Amino acid sequence: LLQYVQTVPVTAENLAAGLYPRVGADPVSAEVRAALAALVAAQRVRVADGRYKLPSAVEESWERDRAAIAPRPAEVNQLSQEALHALWTPQPTHALLSARTFRAGLAFNGRDVVGGDLMFHLVLSSAGADHSAAMEECRTRSQQQRDAAFWAVAVDRAADREREEAFRSREIIQRKEREAGAANADLLAAERARLRAHEAAFRDALRRALVAGAVYYRGAERLPSDPNNDVARAVSAILGEALPVVYDRYAEGAAKASDAVAGITALATAVNFEGLPAIFQDRKSTRLNSSHVSESRMPSSA
Repeated sequence: LLQYVQTVPVTAENLAAGLYPRVGADPVSAEVRAALAALVAAQRVRVADGRYKLPSAVEESWERDRAAIAPRPAEVNQLSQEALHALWTPQPTHALLSARTFRAGLAFNGRDVVGGDLMFHLVLSSAGADHSAAMEECRTRSQQQRDAAFWAVAVDRAADREREEAFRSREIIQRKEREAGAANADLLAAERARLRAHEAAFRDALRRALVAGAVYYRGAERLPSDPNNDVARAVSAILGEALPVVYDRYAEGAAKASDAVAGITALATAVNFEGLPAIFQDRKSTRLNSSHVSESRMPSSA
């Protein structure tokens, strides 16, 4: 099938069907997939869009060059930052008391990636002892920097492997784009598809790792959670817990922008303070009598 059959797509399923020993026997799909994975890892077989083939001499050279590529720490961080930025889009928000929408900022590797009202500093580490140390670091930093949240995220080997493969694809594409030839064009197209697949797999793995991580704010641990591993929803929930602590007197004057504008307009045109909108009465923003306002605190608005 791999070498001579041209009319049947060489997929894992078709290979398993061709290797099925007899009627009534156990399926061999798992064994075939494991064998194909080992052959691909050993560069004995190539795979593109789920189809397998024996590599040509040009393809073997391509794979050797690709396998020799190893990302440096700065390049690993760049790939991580790009994936985090993608997961932070659209930017997570939370409407505090339905009055003002606050934005969650993103910081990684000491740099602000996305600005916001409450910054989340993400610390990625390997699973195990490194992650335990990262959690303690985040807890300590959250006690020292009390206006920000710190998020410890464990990146397992599978996610790390997808990140490395994405870098190899990106780098080999840059190197080979300068070379002409039809065969090279086909290989570039296949490599771009492989790049997209590895980038998507890394983002998915990172998404799960984020929701499984630990967020620290003012020394307290908050566990992000969402049944669909939705990062924006998880961050919004943490904002909902942290913002009332940051703006502990916000409820005294919180108001929707439309209510505040209507209230100020009514106050500016009123003959006296009777019959003013409920926005003033509810928040004790004014102490009304027949001639003056004894408290001057006005409601805040978005």
